[in-house]
Amino acid sequence: MNSEEAKHNQADFTPIELRLLRYQNNWHYNSYTAHYVWWKKRFRIKQLLLEFLQRRTKSSLRILDLGCGDGYDLFLMAKEINSLKKTMAPDARCVGIDIASENIDYIRKRVAYEGYSDMIEVYQGDIGEYLEKFPPASFDFILCSEVVEHLPGPEKVVLGISRLLASRGRVVITTPNIRNTISRIGARFRRKKNQCKVPISTIEEDEGLCLCYGHISLRNYRDWVKLFYSAGLRTVNIHRGPLVYGYCWLDEKPVI
Repeated sequence: MNSEEAKHNQADFTPIELRLLRYQNNWHYNSYTAHYVWWKKRFRIKQLLLEFLQRRTKSSLRILDLGCGDGYDLFLMAKEINSLKKTMAPDARCVGIDIASENIDYIRKRVAYEGYSDMIEVYQGDIGEYLEKFPPASFDFILCSEVVEHLPGPEKVVLGISRLLASRGRVVITTPNIRNTISRIGARFRRKKNQCKVPISTIEEDEGLCLCYGHISLRNYRDWVKLFYSAGLRTVNIHRGPLVYGYCWLDEKPVI
């Protein structure tokens, strides 16, 4: 099939169907260890949100999801809040920003389909630029999950997050830790075997970490903490990711 035929065939799909097609062709789709990694991460995000809500006394709540992707975390938080709206957050709003127009189209369709029009709003564009459009202290809870490592200048975004965070608000940022032993071992195996057929663009030899998936701003957690403090954010807790590292070659190991 040539490129013109491929473009014609893709035009037959809706944005939602295209997203499903791309996801199913991704190696993550059939990797149960990769699914576990993402489940564990999102389970922890939900826990942190609930802990934050239990300490709040205000009825209003504004949540921001930076780099919201296809909206999975956005809907996860909205549904959790919706179940507690009467007691904890009757006036809650969730805002998502993503640079990919197909992500925003998909979220808007899902918002209409699931009846969250009064609670979820999304915007398409560069998150660094959008951070400057909101007034200071606009959000009580800000999530930025697996995003900062993709940015050429994460310092600007971290400063923007600090400006938008309301008093006594909470920020949750997740990102790979290049000093994590399990990640480094996994990267070595991936570079050696490449069983997952992941295109490797660059190898950062000093860290032993594969810079694929567009990870261009990888740092260890101490460097991130320094950046957060310099932006005026106080680090409350640091949580490690799942012990199991998500790779298809691990799926074949009976012990996992």
